[in-house]
Amino acid sequence: EMLLESVLAVAKGGAGGTFTVPGFPFRWTNGNVWIKGGFEGTNAASAGNCDPLQWPTVINRVGNETRLFYVNGVTNGRLENLTLTGGYVYYQGGALVMSNSVVTFDNCIITNNQVYNGGNWSYAYAGGLYLANSTVSITNCFLRNNRHANSSFWARGGGLYAAGGACTISRSVVAENTAVSWYSAPCGAGIYLAGGTHRLQNAVVVRNYSTYGSGVYLESGALALLQCT
Repeated sequence: EMLLESVLAVAKGGAGGTFTVPGFPFRWTNGNVWIKGGFEGTNAASAGNCDPLQWPTVINRVGNETRLFYVNGVTNGRLENLTLTGGYVYYQGGALVMSNSVVTFDNCIITNNQVYNGGNWSYAYAGGLYLANSTVSITNCFLRNNRHANSSFWARGGGLYAAGGACTISRSVVAENTAVSWYSAPCGAGIYLAGGTHRLQNAVVVRNYSTYGSGVYLESGALALLQCT
């Protein structure tokens, strides 16, 4: 694993661009860290103007099988103006696995990540984000086209899987995610919730595909839906 703090020290003041993950994830364990992309990067001393459309910051996988982020025990963390794409990993969390953390996602795109598990009687969780016992706010984000490889016995959560904790998704779109398995019926292509207290507000959940609960599948816990489509 690569310590995220080491990468940030090298990248400080750089332009919006592409960070590649060479076969192992960024490991993030320190609190009070704000990772913000979309800057012009005028020189080493100044990040310059911020415009994520003009200077997108993309974190992706190159080469070996890996997820992009492993987040554990982080408090007051923030990801803003980032695209997480290309993660491909066994078992859980194609883009990110998070546990026991408090993190905000703002204006991020989580897209084209994948998880697989070809073992007998096996599970695969979360093509995009896997959240365990964490308090997470997702605002102004896209979770799109994250998926399971068509190999697992049981597939749970194409875009997002939350085990416990509290996840709030607002002013965001969850679209075109898939959960596919060849043995049992897959569930929760967009969002799968297993315990915890969660909230969707002013969110659009559309064109996700699985056998059960293509949009949102609530296994247990509580979910509030306010002004959603």
